[in-house]
Amino acid sequence: MLSGLPIALSLLERGQQVILANLTFTAVTRTAAVQVGPGVFEARADSGGAQRYFPEQHLAEWLGGRGYADRVFMIRKGGTKAVRASYRWLAEEWGIDGVVLVDGGTDLLMTGDEAGLGTPVEDITSLLAAQALDVPVKLVACVGFGIDAHHGVCHAHFLENVAALAKLGAYQGFSH
Repeated sequence: MLSGLPIALSLLERGQQVILANLTFTAVTRTAAVQVGPGVFEARADSGGAQRYFPEQHLAEWLGGRGYADRVFMIRKGGTKAVRASYRWLAEEWGIDGVVLVDGGTDLLMTGDEAGLGTPVEDITSLLAAQALDVPVKLVACVGFGIDAHHGVCHAHFLENVAALAKLGAYQGFSH
């Protein structure tokens, strides 16, 4: 979630509406986040919680302190059907016309036959949920090249997968 912040801020500076959502590792029932949709909880700057790990609240607090909306949506981890329902609710509730999935690493582009896959369950769940949305723009951004090494990801596989996407015309590359 935090890995996508530079993209989100850039879009906000361009006058775009941005909704920040995260397939969360936070135990949502141990926080004061409010359930607003199926499997979707809203964390605000004042959404306290007894647990130490609550990055969505910390981000909401940081955003609010800089004049942005102090709202971050948390999607409860679950199966593809449940996560898809959460994505669909967010898209319909907010009139979303595009989704940018941001992976704070590179394992999102693993195909499944690599030696080290990182965290494939969360990644494929998000990919399938986003793919099912009826929105015109769907993008994936992998940031933090090298960070997945501790999960056993071989980055040569990532580069091979990017090359395969480029051959298909599906790689957007870097933009300024």
